Amino acid sequence: MVGVTGDGETATGTVPDSYDDYAATRADPRFTDWLRERAGADWAAATDHRFTRELGRGDLDDAVFRRTVELEVAFFDAAYDANPGEP
Repeated sequence: MVGVTGDGETATGTVPDSYDDYAATRADPRFTDWLRERAGADWAAATDHRFTRELGRGDLDDAVFRRTVELEVAFFDAAYDANPGEP
């Protein structure tokens, strides 16, 4: 993966807005690589922090995992309550 600095900017320049343009410049283009490069710093922030590292290693404390799931459920409950009947 190319070094990412954020919002489609990489250490080697701007990642094209469309996958077709990205693929045209790569010998073996992968859609997931394009998405990751386009996401930039947001991808790194979502995938490289204590929770995801510990979860990946299998040593995430059960209480931390439980609390995270509780927060996610509360978030989705609030979103549903704000838009009842919406999928």
